[in-house]
Amino acid sequence: MQELWQLFPIILVPFNDKYKSVYQNEAKRLSNKLNNEKIIINHIGSTSINGIYAKPIIDILVEIPYDESIDIIYEKIISCGYRCMSKIKDRISFNKRYGINGFEKNVYHLHLRFYNDNDELYFKQYLIDNPDVAKCYETLKLSILNFINMIEMVIQMLKQSLLKSIPIGVRQFIKTNSKDKKSEFNSLLFYNVQLCRFEIRYDPTAMHVKAPARHNVATNSLASNAKLLDSTLEIINKTI
Repeated sequence: MQELWQLFPIILVPFNDKYKSVYQNEAKRLSNKLNNEKIIINHIGSTSINGIYAKPIIDILVEIPYDESIDIIYEKIISCGYRCMSKIKDRISFNKRYGINGFEKNVYHLHLRFYNDNDELYFKQYLIDNPDVAKCYETLKLSILNFINMIEMVIQMLKQSLLKSIPIGVRQFIKTNSKDKKSEFNSLLFYNVQLCRFEIRYDPTAMHVKAPARHNVATNSLASNAKLLDSTLEIINKTI
């Protein structure tokens, strides 16, 4: 997960006038490939709303008739260079230009749905009609991004604090016997948890970190790091 975050970070940038033409060019390519006048293609997401910060990703909604084969449309979209991200019942999501080294030029998310599964269009129109609400929405997204960045910083601080507390021999053993970076970090964390009798839980989805009661910290090698850990946990939980 850490490697994916580094390759595909969550970023917000000021509105760019080119978004409209980038969408139009891609919509034309899709329309030519799908070759069905009953299929509706729309620009959705923050890049379709003038003047607000957005992820530099063009979101496209493709609605098909109820009697259309979603599997056939799926194959046609794949042939346009898209990759399937998720497939749940009557909804399929795709991305395009996610490279092995990160985002490439003009990145797209495409949402394939049947007719009338299009709440995003109403949300888009509401924000366009109410610029003050759009600005509030922008502020909310920027605040969430700042929170995510703070969580990442705190986790890195915790990681470095934990690493410094582990004897070199133990660190080398864990590194040698771990299949990847994630399992290595989890093992290092588990070692410190057992040593210090901390119980730490970090869930990126729930954004919640907690440490239940600590026992006899002063008698173990993490005593010097206890204050830092307490402080960072306090910062996170206050922000949550």
